[in-house]
Amino acid sequence: MESGTTGIGQIVKKKETIQKLIREGSSFTADNIKIFCKPSDRSDGQIFFSLSKKLFTAVRRNYIKRVVRELVRKYDLKSDLFIQVNNRQMDFKRLESFFKDLRDRLNEENINNSN
Repeated sequence: MESGTTGIGQIVKKKETIQKLIREGSSFTADNIKIFCKPSDRSDGQIFFSLSKKLFTAVRRNYIKRVVRELVRKYDLKSDLFIQVNNRQMDFKRLESFFKDLRDRLNEENINNSN
């Protein structure tokens, strides 16, 4: 198999990873965004997306993914994330405020878990 292609084993692994995130991770919801997150075993986290083709065009889906990746970098979230977006009216300001809240909640959980 070529290095740039996705094989069946990789798809199954991703599906299992997402299911584990949903089962074991914390969930946060606001403005029709739902994020499941769990501390990553790796130095950087993985990001998985669920964006409906019925609600978003390919251009809009890619825009949202690009913005989310940038916000994860900006707020230095080192967690595995599974993100579901169910609102057509999602814009940068809404996503940014959601990620600020997410970062604060994750910091609170880390402080509470360390005590």
